[in-house]
Amino acid sequence: MAHQSISPSAALVLSLPLMAAPAVLAQEKNQDDQALDQAANDPTASLMNIQIQNIYTDSYYNLDDESGNTILLRSAVPFSTGPLDHIVRATFPIITDSPAGESGVGDLVLFDLLVFNQSWGRLGFGPVALLPTASEDVLG
Repeated sequence: MAHQSISPSAALVLSLPLMAAPAVLAQEKNQDDQALDQAANDPTASLMNIQIQNIYTDSYYNLDDESGNTILLRSAVPFSTGPLDHIVRATFPIITDSPAGESGVGDLVLFDLLVFNQSWGRLGFGPVALLPTASEDVLG
């Protein structure tokens, strides 16, 4: 299997969140007096963030000598519409190596989480949308 390299345009897309990250200033406590480290791991916390995660798979079941690598760009943006609090989460995969031998972008996943603050904590639920943005059918 040939080694796939990342294109200059994909490298630019990957570097944009790194350039934008310093513009987002974190506070030690959020509105519910939750510590920042706890809020970062709480999917219902109203904390704007950008994450980059690399997922490497050394081998696949029933596929000999195949590996894969995916970079996930994830963001969360809290906002309100009237009395409702929302957190929109977007996940955009960039496949740099796959068993099919293809590389490119995968399908975009959007999740609108409605958050309800209760005396015992927070409750969240909402719709999920999968947008077919894959550059190749095998990557979506």
